[in-house]
Amino acid sequence: PCWIGANVYIGPGVSVGAGTVIEDGCYIDRGAEIAGSVVGPGTYVGKYTELRNSFVWGGDLLNLDSGSLTEVTDPFLLGELRAPSRWVGRWARALRRIRSLEIPVLGRMGSA
Repeated sequence: PCWIGANVYIGPGVSVGAGTVIEDGCYIDRGAEIAGSVVGPGTYVGKYTELRNSFVWGGDLLNLDSGSLTEVTDPFLLGELRAPSRWVGRWARALRRIRSLEIPVLGRMGSA
């Protein structure tokens, strides 16, 4: 299953796969593919952009498989549709701080 919020535009040819959450006020452009991902409110996802196992809010992209956080600066791929609220700005600053830390990714631990 997936969840699509209020006032969301889904363009022609868009694929929304299982486990996807698209929050309110998003614009998903033509041919985009989204699976197992969360798209934060007011986010633009560009034409033919593919998101898999990711969390995206505006131009910030967190890959849930690798734990990598990237700021996407190309507004044709990802972007904020409206001026961010104070809360969103705080969240984005927190993500940027986390990105600057070196955090080891722990793999599965086998049984002894």
